[in-house]
Amino acid sequence: MEQGFIASTAPNDTFSEGVIVHYDAQIIRLEQLIEVHLHTHNATSDHSFRTKYRSAIYYYHKEQEFAFAKALLALQPQFSEPIITKALPLVTFTLNDESFLDYFKRNPEAPFCTRYIDPKLEKLQRKYTNWIKDL
Repeated sequence: MEQGFIASTAPNDTFSEGVIVHYDAQIIRLEQLIEVHLHTHNATSDHSFRTKYRSAIYYYHKEQEFAFAKALLALQPQFSEPIITKALPLVTFTLNDESFLDYFKRNPEAPFCTRYIDPKLEKLQRKYTNWIKDL
């Protein structure tokens, strides 16, 4: 996984925090990764921080756009509100500064971690036990 800042095409061409996830499709399907993503980042909430924390999944190749859109549609019934997450082309990615990489592992007791990351990890462990090995 790579942590950093990601930008797409206009109007989503400003940098937003993001990660690039490398995965093995023989172990976990793309649709499963998208499902986890949607359930752990408030995919239906259009809050005031959406510029910094854009609700998106990014594709490298145009062919992937259809698969992403299909997955978003298939997952909509799991939510009572419309999913606002968009499938966008990845244009630019910049890796985070070293001081922010693996922030949770290095600072598990930090207020940001206990307030935002711990609840997501608890949800992962509760809802997706069969899909995860180690957190």
